[in-house]
Amino acid sequence: LFRINRMQNIGSRNLHKTGNLFSFLLLFMGAMFGILIGFSIQMLGPLIASIVIPGIIIMTVVLFKAPEYGILILLIFVSGILPNTLNPFINLGFGNFQVSDIILISLLVVVMLKLIFQSDFSFHKTPLDLPVLLFCIAVVIGIGTAVINHGIRFSYTTYDARILLHYSLFFAVTNLIRTKSQLMRLLRGFILIGIFVALLIFFQALLGNTFQLVSSEYFKESAVLRAYHPGFVVVFIILMVIISLLTISHTTLPIRITYFIVLLIMGLAVLFSLTRNVIVSTALSIIVLFILLRGMQLSRLVMSLIVLGMVVIAGFTVLTLVNPESVVLAYPSSIMQRFSNLFSVEGLSGESNLYWRFFELRFAWEKVVENPMWGIGLHTNYRPPFIGEDAPANFIHNGYMMVWLKTGLIGLIAFLWFIILFQARGFRLWARVHDDFLQATALGFSLVFFAMMFSNWVAPLFVENFNLAFFAAMMGINEVIFSLNSLKDQTEPAVPV
Repeated sequence: LFRINRMQNIGSRNLHKTGNLFSFLLLFMGAMFGILIGFSIQMLGPLIASIVIPGIIIMTVVLFKAPEYGILILLIFVSGILPNTLNPFINLGFGNFQVSDIILISLLVVVMLKLIFQSDFSFHKTPLDLPVLLFCIAVVIGIGTAVINHGIRFSYTTYDARILLHYSLFFAVTNLIRTKSQLMRLLRGFILIGIFVALLIFFQALLGNTFQLVSSEYFKESAVLRAYHPGFVVVFIILMVIISLLTISHTTLPIRITYFIVLLIMGLAVLFSLTRNVIVSTALSIIVLFILLRGMQLSRLVMSLIVLGMVVIAGFTVLTLVNPESVVLAYPSSIMQRFSNLFSVEGLSGESNLYWRFFELRFAWEKVVENPMWGIGLHTNYRPPFIGEDAPANFIHNGYMMVWLKTGLIGLIAFLWFIILFQARGFRLWARVHDDFLQATALGFSLVFFAMMFSNWVAPLFVENFNLAFFAAMMGINEVIFSLNSLKDQTEPAVPV
């Protein structure tokens, strides 16, 4: 009885202490909110403030009650679907941050607050935590390297830092997505973003310059319009998930037809982008699928590809008969021309992308040899500007070299650690997932990372502004899938022998 009374007293004191902390937090948040209202009215004016403040309140409720929607809003912002004017830079005194950056910071703050004040909320540990954390620390070290060793202004380094630190979204996903219903809402939103981007590319290619759906800086017109969207990587992601769904899932015919229509849209978007590295990545992923799948799943993959090929051939044949002047008919020959340039003399000329990327690598290697451990830091030029070239002198197309330059050897090791570990876990655990949809998602995401490891040699997709958050979200989603699957295994009753 004495022990019970003592435990009750201890519990009462802890509850009282937690209540005081919570009351203090409410008081602090109220004071900060009052300051925010005054600051917003003074800086933005009463009219704009009357729109912004309710938006902040709604967003705060969403982040606490349904964080999956907060993650989706962040992905919509960084995907380039919305005009840049809707994701403006805000000067916080120590650097410029976009609205999407503030959403990311808010998601991480929600995790911290839940850890402190919610007794039944604990940090969800995963094998990827350490390498992702080390990478984020290396990014911070990269700020110091740039400022101290190269005299770069701190505010300039925050531009690169806020992009690379989007990998911290991984912790928001693994800790805020706790139920299957949350996970399914997040995945459905993920797919809708991919479909929307694919449709933008598709219709922009059809419309040409008659109507602008994608910002003109993202498409080029030569023989045909190359409609490249900044959030294009999500199209490839959903393409691989849908292919995995068609081979794995046991669904009704109407649902399979729906998946096939989405697959067709995604495939045409890849074609219209004329992006060689993504087309090669798609081929590599399908080859890996052939190696991984067995039996009925392999048969479904073969049948899906045959049907897809027949539909595309039939579509182009009909279009040739109905409208032989259609711009769509020029895309197959254009993509073949782009690939043939790689193996021709033109590929080594001064007009070729490969020619200039060779010089990028040469200059970058000289810099990392000088300081392999720390690199040159964030937003630091590693080469002189190239004549007639738009890319800044701190940008390089090789993603691995970019990480080494900006974050040093620590950042590169951490980066390689988590992308290889992610794939190892994905290819080892996907087949153990019980739910067909989640199983296909885990496999599709793993295939994307495998293919992107090769693409990253010629295009820094892993560390680009419009793509990085999607990779962080994919890593987090796979870990949530494996965690929920493990919990299901633990709670299922044993089958008597």
